[in-house]
Amino acid sequence: MEVIGLASGGKDSCFNMLECVRLGHRIVAIANLLPAASASGEVEQELDSHMIQTVGHTALEAQAAAMGVPLVRRRTTGRAIHTAVDVVNDLESLSAGPEAASSADAPDGSAASSRLQAGDEVFDLLQLLRAAKRVAPGATAVAVGALLSNYQRTRVEHVCACLGLQPIALLWRCQQPRALRRMIASGLVAVPCKVASLGLPAALLGKPLAEAHPRLARAALAYGVNIAGEGGEYETLTLSCPGLFLPGASVSLGETAVHFVNRDKFAPVAHLVVSRAEATLADGSAIPPAELHDASGDEVEGPPVAPPASDSAVDDAVARLLARGRGGAAEPVVREAGGVTCVSVSGSDPSAGSAAEAVASALAAAFEGLASAMAGRATGSSACAGAGAAGTAPGHGSAVPSAGALAGAGGCQLWRDVVFVRLWVSSMSDFASLNAEYCKYFGHHPPSRACVQVGPASKVGGGAAAGEGALPSAHPAAREGGPAMAAAGVPRVALEAVAVAGAGAAARGEAGAPAAPGGCPALRWTHHVRSLSRWAPLCIGPYCQANVVAGSVLCAGQIGLDPATMRLVPGGWPAELDRAMLSCARVLAAEGSALQGVVGGVVFVSEAAAAAAASAAGLGAEGSVVAAVEAAARAWLSGFRVCGAAADAAADAVDDGAETAEGGDGEAAALAAELDWSGLPMREFDEGEQWGVCDGAGEGCPLAVVVVPALPRGAAVEVELVGARRAALRRAAGHPGNGGGDDEEEEEEEEEEEEEDGEAVQSGRRPRKAIADLRRVQRTTAARLCNGATLTAATVKGSCASCVVTGGDAAAPAKWLATALGAALSRGVAPSADGPASARLFAGGDAVAAAGGWQGLVQACKRASASAAAGGVVVHPVHVASEGLQLHCVWAGRVG
Repeated sequence: MEVIGLASGGKDSCFNMLECVRLGHRIVAIANLLPAASASGEVEQELDSHMIQTVGHTALEAQAAAMGVPLVRRRTTGRAIHTAVDVVNDLESLSAGPEAASSADAPDGSAASSRLQAGDEVFDLLQLLRAAKRVAPGATAVAVGALLSNYQRTRVEHVCACLGLQPIALLWRCQQPRALRRMIASGLVAVPCKVASLGLPAALLGKPLAEAHPRLARAALAYGVNIAGEGGEYETLTLSCPGLFLPGASVSLGETAVHFVNRDKFAPVAHLVVSRAEATLADGSAIPPAELHDASGDEVEGPPVAPPASDSAVDDAVARLLARGRGGAAEPVVREAGGVTCVSVSGSDPSAGSAAEAVASALAAAFEGLASAMAGRATGSSACAGAGAAGTAPGHGSAVPSAGALAGAGGCQLWRDVVFVRLWVSSMSDFASLNAEYCKYFGHHPPSRACVQVGPASKVGGGAAAGEGALPSAHPAAREGGPAMAAAGVPRVALEAVAVAGAGAAARGEAGAPAAPGGCPALRWTHHVRSLSRWAPLCIGPYCQANVVAGSVLCAGQIGLDPATMRLVPGGWPAELDRAMLSCARVLAAEGSALQGVVGGVVFVSEAAAAAAASAAGLGAEGSVVAAVEAAARAWLSGFRVCGAAADAAADAVDDGAETAEGGDGEAAALAAELDWSGLPMREFDEGEQWGVCDGAGEGCPLAVVVVPALPRGAAVEVELVGARRAALRRAAGHPGNGGGDDEEEEEEEEEEEEEDGEAVQSGRRPRKAIADLRRVQRTTAARLCNGATLTAATVKGSCASCVVTGGDAAAPAKWLATALGAALSRGVAPSADGPASARLFAGGDAVAAAGGWQGLVQACKRASASAAAGGVVVHPVHVASEGLQLHCVWAGRVG
């Protein structure tokens, strides 16, 4: 790709551009915001901004010359009129220009204060990148050196979305001590140009990072200084960067002076004032000045600004969908308790002529179910199970409101409370058209999502014997998917949804957000990284990597994509599983959980991958491959997959610049070992206590492994996990010092503990605090039930619970399901009255045939969900290519 480098002149932005070049991208221009001139004509050296660095901005022209690319600049006051981390709604009126942006009303009726205004640094960033696009019209991406600042990343991502540009942040959430060592090892020469922290004297200014590194490391250990300066402790100016700069090029500084803002003896604040900088070659000859473009005018001609659909536009789309109705889609099965609602729609409208129409009818049915739950909360009625055809929910006692009543009662905003969606489709060829339609009904802060193709085995012997639901390869349903599969009894689209009352208002930070039962706020936030990085893949559809609500981290389905290239990693299912689990580990860690905090999950294996692995290994059945996949996944959950010594050795190889056979810098070789403390083995535990994070913790984690016909992008495996946050586990376990504190205090304590854990890992010690934080409250394994079924694993962590039931007699699915649900509840797996459970009944062809076909299985699940013995479990039937029956239940937990 042709890339515009968003540059401050510091080490992070330059090293990120270098990484882009290493991946084969080409830097075609750099863009920079610099301070505006005062009334007297003087230009400040430093602006008080959380988003941009301006110290040393006088050297940017020399850097551009050293890179041989044009420089686009715009002056800014650095004002942050809108300081919330999420500025989504402020960007809705950008296309109308600064006057409309400053006068438009906010969705809640307030005036322009919640809109982006001319003079805000984000508005200046938008105009800067518009100008850069005009200079480099072939550019399709923007490189940003964000490491850990969500404030910076989200603003760049939203502006890029408005301009149709792909942000690239290859340093995002990297291990910062390692990143700093890699920068130095690469030959990058940068000097501190500002210090503002305890332990960092002004004498460091102008010294190369290689010389300053020992002092930075000591300050990090002694005073908690961020060794990479991500907290503003220091800023840098890059003088040389081999591979990014022209061969032999460097930047030489002319006269410099040190300006003290604060002469405190222990924590001085000072920065360099660079009067002149020049780009030179190794022989001392000067490099011609870079092509300079000034974009400091109020209006910049460039590509049109096209903000993503606003939340109000999505509300209108949902209102139209509700007015149209669900048509012939299956009636929703709904359970609601404790502010948590689970909805199952077993099939889309069979008369739908396209995949888009099918997913629209299924979503309409789901919103109808959510509306019935909303009506029940308003009237104080009990939970419902299955909205009737006449609009009355059996056992609920209240009618589903009409379309007009729904819009008036806020029904068109129901999508805002949805936190997770599972899409079951009959053909992956519909994936693109499904996404195009699906995204119309979810705006900012979308739910997490998993999407897999379901249906019977496509070949004889591929998980089901002939005559027991397997389809021969010549069957039109196996060849065509979509309508042909529907003709065979498999719906084109089915879905499950989990919603939390008030979650939408909480995610948007709205005042007066609805409170959950008990007066507790329905706290929810989303983790939605839209930048290419080496951290975890960006989402390949309209969803986010994780939703955090009610103490749970609901992770989107992860396939084995290399996050920097968004291509599947080579090596078959083992390599893809490693990459997917590593991505899950990083998403969980970013939200205060870990692999050892996983409550439960599902690993989907594509039929093609299972057959290929079975053939390569000389195995006669896919069941052996399923067992191998489960063992590998549990090794990750247990901490066995990567040992600390291997991780350190791989990290050292990367730091030393070791090259792989592919000519890379060792990143690919170290990828599987690049884990923080959440993936390291921990053997320490306190005697008399039952900790869930010592070696072998993953052995008892409820994990279902099923074979399905296909996965997105032809992936071999897809992993879907639910984790419990450390704060929730501490509250449940009565952790000292965590009773009654507010959420901000708990978050601050978590950050302190994470820093301590990070220091422990860097110094070779195992983090003791992590053991208490990830305590398993209850575990039950291998409980034999009647009909031969086995409760293979169950766990309760905090207010979350999960279990898996497998085996048994698939010839009587309805009886088997009743037994499985009864066992899960009677053995105390589910926290009492802690909300409904979302459950999936994975049924192979033999079980579907025994139930009298697909519709027979659907009716069995509906009866089970409606029974009082189900205890709030919504059972969704899923036709898979595996044999037999598996039940996977997850209790979300009460919101409050």
